[in-house]
Amino acid sequence: MLKTRKREVIEARQLFHFFCRRYTKMTLTSIGNMGGGLDHATVLYSIRTVSNLCETDKNKKKTFDAIEKVILDNVNEKKSVFIKAHKADRISDWDSVKRKYQ
Repeated sequence: MLKTRKREVIEARQLFHFFCRRYTKMTLTSIGNMGGGLDHATVLYSIRTVSNLCETDKNKKKTFDAIEKVILDNVNEKKSVFIKAHKADRISDWDSVKRKYQ
């Protein structure tokens, strides 16, 4: 990720940290490494910032919720494809299906 201080980039990076923490079992250090080699404290700050924004700014919360919905819809769509392919036994190699949609 870009190491910049532009608000749009910082906010996107903070959301990345927030969603990684919420939906994965990754450590703060791992998330920071994925997000451009950032320190775990920076990741924790990002998560707290997004949480606080959601509590205090209704417009930001709506925006974040919309982004989260898009992410979850995309994940659920891919899960559905995996399940359908597996149940229908159309594709014998399950790992190749997972690789195709990752």
